[in-house]
Amino acid sequence: MGFVDRDSPLGKAYQSRKDKSKFYGEATFFSCEEVADLLEAAGFVIGRVVQTIIEEHGRLANKIMDGCGLGSFVAIYGIKGHIR
Repeated sequence: MGFVDRDSPLGKAYQSRKDKSKFYGEATFFSCEEVADLLEAAGFVIGRVVQTIIEEHGRLANKIMDGCGLGSFVAIYGIKGHIR
């Protein structure tokens, strides 16, 4: 699952302009933890979390890193059921 992290700088910017946006006006933004919790509640096992579009020294770096909290976009790889 890929999404804009609500707690990222991009997520915060989208939320602040939400009332004026045709595209994001109806969107609900979630944090990385909230999405992971929803996936686990639906029976998924989280396999990997990665993030991209990371701000470094005032510039955006287009690289991929494990985890969440720094990147504007997050991808969570989940597996339905048990991992063997």
